[in-house]
Amino acid sequence: MKNSPKADLQAVLFSALSATLSLTMSCSGSNGEAESARAAPDALSLTVTDSKADYYRQAVPEARNEAGETIAYLRDFVGPVSMNESCPCDPLNLTLVFNAQKRFDSLLAPGPIYKWGKEPMSAEEIESLTEIIKNPEPALLKASSPDATVDATSGATKKEYAPFVVAKAALTTQRLAELAAPTEKLLPLAPQKRDQQRLLESFSEPDSDKTEQIQKLAAFIGDSESESAREDAYRRLASSFVEIAEDSPDPQVESVLLNARVDRELRIAGCYLLAEKALRNDMTQDCVARTSTGSGKPLESRLAGTVAFNRKEYAEAVPSLEAASNVISHLVDPGLHYRLGEAARQSGDRGLACQTGKLLYRDAPLYPGVPKLLESCEYRSGVARLREEIEQVRRQRVLTGEHVNPAKVPTLNLEAENQSTIQTNLTDPERITVAVFFATWCAHCQRELPKIVDFRSTLNGDSKVRVVAVRTMIERDVEEFDAFKARFGLNFPVHTDPAMGSAFASFAQSQNLERPGVPTVAVIDSSGDVRYFLRSYEYSDTPKELAWILAELERVDN
Repeated sequence: MKNSPKADLQAVLFSALSATLSLTMSCSGSNGEAESARAAPDALSLTVTDSKADYYRQAVPEARNEAGETIAYLRDFVGPVSMNESCPCDPLNLTLVFNAQKRFDSLLAPGPIYKWGKEPMSAEEIESLTEIIKNPEPALLKASSPDATVDATSGATKKEYAPFVVAKAALTTQRLAELAAPTEKLLPLAPQKRDQQRLLESFSEPDSDKTEQIQKLAAFIGDSESESAREDAYRRLASSFVEIAEDSPDPQVESVLLNARVDRELRIAGCYLLAEKALRNDMTQDCVARTSTGSGKPLESRLAGTVAFNRKEYAEAVPSLEAASNVISHLVDPGLHYRLGEAARQSGDRGLACQTGKLLYRDAPLYPGVPKLLESCEYRSGVARLREEIEQVRRQRVLTGEHVNPAKVPTLNLEAENQSTIQTNLTDPERITVAVFFATWCAHCQRELPKIVDFRSTLNGDSKVRVVAVRTMIERDVEEFDAFKARFGLNFPVHTDPAMGSAFASFAQSQNLERPGVPTVAVIDSSGDVRYFLRSYEYSDTPKELAWILAELERVDN
């Protein structure tokens, strides 16, 4: 009941419920309870799997104010208090009200709520009943049924329950407490389940029309009730919109990205996906204005600095980009660091441009524009010599930092390209093997495979080296492998790990890899020892680094 006095809430609800409190009897549950089955267009479906599944499978609609804000959840109940037919008690006919935080709040009834002997409760007793339901004693909820709270002969409240119930209304107190407590637990799950089902139904089939799919996501976000489902849809929307934003800008989608009820940092991240591609500058500038708190937090600074960079306000961009780069690694976001270096170069800070350029040339040498940053360096032997020296540093990191103690490759059960079963340890007694474990659905793998293809092309007729790949975790594949292979032009044999990634798991265990993941690139000598693992990043120069490793192996082994 955010910002609303209880009296106002009850007035709103009484008005809203005037047409629904006719309370038509229907829906007999497994315990004999009967409840009103009020059908509402925005009803939330609650389902549990215990013995009371039928009892709780009902609609719990929302009550909203004129601004569209949820102010309450309502649960009607019409049914007997006791299953004892001889009980001198009237059936219940009321609505349980749960506030916007999904906690029980109050009771609404079109007439009196009766105690034992058809005696109506006073206003004070109803208030006391409400407070008991809000915080029921565990013993009350553990009672096997309402009848367990009273003596079967006299109907008097049992002594152990007397302190926890309204006098002469133990049955009603236990019954309503038993209804409210599980409903509180189920309410938070209901919107999530409903929204997840809607997402599944809407996007179970890949939509050939990207624009239509994006519009569906935008509509779903505006109508979603579950925070987790809404945030999931927002991530999908932001990443998908980047693909069409340049050719098909959509003001309605942009409005959703700017105004959706999601975490502020998620909105910043969504805007950054556009900003880092220099797309929709007006929108991303608006996003900065809406999300800026002046706190200097990394994500906020990264977005603000990138938007300023896109507007060619380089001097203004540098402080924000530098603040973000102090926290966000160049291995995680090389584009951020490149923009910092280029903004520094454009605004005359040659020292910062040079420093950033050297860092990126060492660890992300294939990022576009990085060599130009090195031109800001005042190096006595010239830029060409500087690049050579940085490459020597990178070479040493590859040869020493990535070197592992030799460990034999186990025999792996795989499928060959002709789908025959083979047992192999990926070793060739005549050659060095570069083995690549990858998954077709893995974005990093998709960025790395073209580099492996380029490396394989450089071997030409070299008979001392071969490349072989293992496709693993195929359960998540979304593309036919023949199409995938053709799309990436794979020019080396590919085996398949057929059973839940078991071969890759066996390989990783044999090498004591603590956090195995794909892609994994291993260099195996002719005796079956893994000599090197190559850590690759999006802008690593994999062909050159593999060439360094092979040259070093040849030098050492000879």
